[in-house]
Amino acid sequence: KLQFLYLIGPTPPGKGRAPRTQHYTMTQFTPQQLTGQKGYRPRTLVGNWSEDIQYQEDEMKDYMSRKEGGQLLSQQIKGKIAGHKQPVALAPPPEDGFLRAGQLYCLQSGETQGLLSVDLDDQLTAKPHRKFAATTRPASEPMLRNTFLFETLPHPEDEFWSEKGEGDVLHYGQKVRVVLNPDLQKEGKKVFLHSERLTPSCHSPVTGEQEVSLADHGTSALTWVFLYANPEFRFEMEGQPVKANNIVVLQHCVTGMYLASHKKTHLNDFGGECEVFAKKVYQVRGKTNECRPEAPANHWVCVTALAEGE
Repeated sequence: KLQFLYLIGPTPPGKGRAPRTQHYTMTQFTPQQLTGQKGYRPRTLVGNWSEDIQYQEDEMKDYMSRKEGGQLLSQQIKGKIAGHKQPVALAPPPEDGFLRAGQLYCLQSGETQGLLSVDLDDQLTAKPHRKFAATTRPASEPMLRNTFLFETLPHPEDEFWSEKGEGDVLHYGQKVRVVLNPDLQKEGKKVFLHSERLTPSCHSPVTGEQEVSLADHGTSALTWVFLYANPEFRFEMEGQPVKANNIVVLQHCVTGMYLASHKKTHLNDFGGECEVFAKKVYQVRGKTNECRPEAPANHWVCVTALAEGE
């Protein structure tokens, strides 16, 4: 508050006493402004109008400075989306038709027809153990956010496969890690497809199923294995090469659950996408799980580039 001293009238003639004075108090803000209401604009010159004008000018200067430096949230999101959507060349169709380690593929869901994707700003947990939400989304072309490669882990049959000329070929029953395109790494770290057991504090964000994410940490939680799509011949196909562009089932080695996706919306900066989780989803109900076919939610296709002329 500001204190002002006013003279109230002149000194009466013939009187030696001093003129009468009165203290007057003026507040810088109106009662409405003190309660948070902005009922008056600065041009009305009511309340603290001068500071309001200065505050608006400072806000505009700060906005223009951040805009010129590309620091606005809208600019950051636009740049992130452009970086995630950079086109990528997939592995060419193999002559023998088999998948190989170290080559880029897209993983397409049989339920949503979308490609497995990631948004590296959609973090489920913070540092040092960061996890990023995994989703599926239809796409017209392969890009950084929806292309992956496979890393193989040691297997007792490695020597046998090498003698057959299949050292880099992926086989059913062989443990692999699913790695995000290295050109979209977070701070130079590899990002892997990850899952862990369902707990009250660790579950998929939409439906509460077993969480599947992409993480830059972990060991056994990053391990998956290819299973033959038809359960009646799954045992016989153990150790056989995995064919590209064919339906497969991806099983998490630690929990035994299958990679799945359904049409439940998960929101991120790219819009509404389909949630990814881990669960055994069967087409029919039964008392036992043996020989029961999995539903399309558990079906995935490792997509290669189109052959010439297609």
